Amino acid sequence: MSVVISQRSEILFLYDCKLCNPNGDPLDANRPRMDEANGQCLVTDVRLKRTIRDYLMENGYNGTDPNKDIFIRDEDDKPVTGDQRSKSYKDKEDFISKFIDVRLFGGVSALKSKRG
Repeated sequence: MSVVISQRSEILFLYDCKLCNPNGDPLDANRPRMDEANGQCLVTDVRLKRTIRDYLMENGYNGTDPNKDIFIRDEDDKPVTGDQRSKSYKDKEDFISKFIDVRLFGGVSALKSKRG
């Protein structure tokens, strides 16, 4: 399956934080991640992806529509394993078309072998 991009767009995220911790470092007592060169807080790509996924979950991509779902998400406030999520798609094309976060950020998953 090849995809031709006819129109390209980009999204700019701006964080305006004061007296808060936008992205704590769990390996450093949850202190803010800092750029040592300029003293500014850093926000990781993982945090940005989580922010986008949370927004999508609040706006219809919550699994209620079989064509609008998110691969990396919790169900009933518990993480779902890749094995559990793999039951909700049939093949590579279905995997790509069903999960918006796979289309946005890429994704890796494996289907079980049909061999005995």
